[in-house]
Amino acid sequence: MMVNKEYSEIDKRSIIKQYLSFVDNKEFPCIAAKAALARRNVKCMVAANMACPKDDTDIIRFLNEFVDEFRSSVDTYHSAAIIFAGPHINDEQISSPVAMAVTGDGSNRLFICEKEGRVWVVQNAKMLSQPFLDVSNQMVDVEGGYDERGLLGIALHPNFKTNRKFYVYYSAPSRTRGSDHKSVIAEYQVSAGNANTADKSTKRVLLEIEQPESNHNGGDIVFGPDGYLYICLGDGGGGGDKHGSIGNGQNFSTLLGKILRIDVNGNPFSVPKDNPFVSVKNARPEIWAYGLRNPWRISFDKVTKQLFAGDVGQNNYEEIDIIQKGGNYGWRIKEGLHDFKMPEGANKNNLIDPIHKYDHDQGISVTGGYIYRGRSIPQLTGKYVYGDYNGKMWLLSKAGNKWVNSDLVVNNKPGGNIQILSWGQDEAGELYMLINSSGNSRSEGSVYKIVKK
Repeated sequence: MMVNKEYSEIDKRSIIKQYLSFVDNKEFPCIAAKAALARRNVKCMVAANMACPKDDTDIIRFLNEFVDEFRSSVDTYHSAAIIFAGPHINDEQISSPVAMAVTGDGSNRLFICEKEGRVWVVQNAKMLSQPFLDVSNQMVDVEGGYDERGLLGIALHPNFKTNRKFYVYYSAPSRTRGSDHKSVIAEYQVSAGNANTADKSTKRVLLEIEQPESNHNGGDIVFGPDGYLYICLGDGGGGGDKHGSIGNGQNFSTLLGKILRIDVNGNPFSVPKDNPFVSVKNARPEIWAYGLRNPWRISFDKVTKQLFAGDVGQNNYEEIDIIQKGGNYGWRIKEGLHDFKMPEGANKNNLIDPIHKYDHDQGISVTGGYIYRGRSIPQLTGKYVYGDYNGKMWLLSKAGNKWVNSDLVVNNKPGGNIQILSWGQDEAGELYMLINSSGNSRSEGSVYKIVKK
């Protein structure tokens, strides 16, 4: 091997960082195509410092001599602060944590949604013994393994401290012919006598949406800086947005395949007058943006107020979008940046491209994330931290008019087969990763806080 390159300390740090990402995940050496670049860089660096390595054993032997020195200086972040990991509650482990909300009242409580229908309160890094809310008896039967239905979202009213109101999104049985179930957005209030218990008698249904299939439900609900509630809805499921001649994503007469914006203070709600399609004939006025396949998690940047969405792809691509008022994000005309089902005469000029897309060599289902605005990890400030169901994590960094993607190297990551289900952000802007560790008939749920090593 001929090498005509001098390796600076920056070069070495970068290459060692690649090496550590494989060692810490017990994936090196490997033959996966995704590791090819890292392996080639490592070999070149090794060759510049020693005789031509014979195989991966030589590479690892050489790097292990230097790894301790570099490990201490490589910029990595890890999930060492465990909020809870497979806790036992009445001899049952929590399963499938899919959403998180915070109070904003200074109590630093975290509200964790379990897909199977319960909301739990975590306070002072401990989960309380009784659920805050249990709506499992109002829901469809959710399968213990993989099921896209369930209790999928929670949002606390901007005036929660005084009015004690909060909102949940869950999947309920439907009596409508042709529907698999219906999505319900309901309001509750906290019990007047116990701040850690919901008063189920205060339930008020705001919205019900019929769902033709069991999948692609979206499910996230978030209050924006304008005080309105934003609601994510998938395209109705079944694959390929097959319902209707143009699919639900491009159909203004349905709420499916959209992000909605409503005022919860109406009866049962009202539509903000500045919603983009209020005056459009035959359009649902609740629609804020459309052309989405399955926007699973959304989040507002605390500083710029931009709305970010992780939209789950079909067969080939996952995407991250910045959601704009009235924006058309292209589904089912395109998937990511690529044509999917292009109707004759379609004009793609008005479609909004994602800020980032990745293919299924890297992931299988994007889970969205947050712009980091905490204080504990200054290096992450202003970066979009996100992940995929397959357990991988990345950063998107703004560079001029573009967003640049990079790996997020995480130490102390849970072992085994993990799925990143969702993300959360606390009152201080610090981030949390909601995961499942599978292998049994019942998945074990955990919430990890991202902290600086």
